[in-house]
Amino acid sequence: MAVFIGWQTPPLFQLGLRAERWHVVEHASFLGSGLMFWWPVVQPWPSTPKWPRWSVPLYLFAATLPCDGLSAFLAFSDRVVYSAYLSAPRHFGVSALQDQECAGALMWLCVTIAYVIPAAIVTTKLLSAPTGNPSTPLRSNVIANLTQPCDAEHVSVI
Repeated sequence: MAVFIGWQTPPLFQLGLRAERWHVVEHASFLGSGLMFWWPVVQPWPSTPKWPRWSVPLYLFAATLPCDGLSAFLAFSDRVVYSAYLSAPRHFGVSALQDQECAGALMWLCVTIAYVIPAAIVTTKLLSAPTGNPSTPLRSNVIANLTQPCDAEHVSVI
C-alpha cells in the first residue's frame, strides 16, 4: 500500500509523468508490490500459508482503506490534485476537475470489486464445513440435520 499511496503523491506522480525512467520504476514497483500483496491471498504452490486463512478477508478489507481514502480524496477534492492535468487535452467536454472526480469514483469502485471478490471466495470456502465429503457445504449439513427425524438421544449440534 505504501508504494501505491507514495506514487500518488503529487511530486512523485509528476516525476513519473516527466521522466520515462521514473515511469518504468513506478510500474516496476507497482508490479513488485502487487505480487507481494496478493501472494498471501492466492498462495501459489508450493508456498505454505503464514497466516490462518480466516485472516485473508480481514487483510483485504484493511487494504481497501488507504485506497478508499485516496479515491475519496480525488473524488471529493475541490481542486485538481495533479497540475499536469490542467494542461492536458480535454475530451468529451469534461473539465480537469470533473475528470479527476470520475477517476476517483472509478478507482473506488474497481478497488472495492477487486478486493471483495477474492474475500467472498475465501469466505465461502471457509464456511464450507470439512465433513466426510469435502464438497458438502455447511449449509447443506444444517439443512440435512434439520430435515432428519429428531431422536432425543442422538441430537446433532453444529
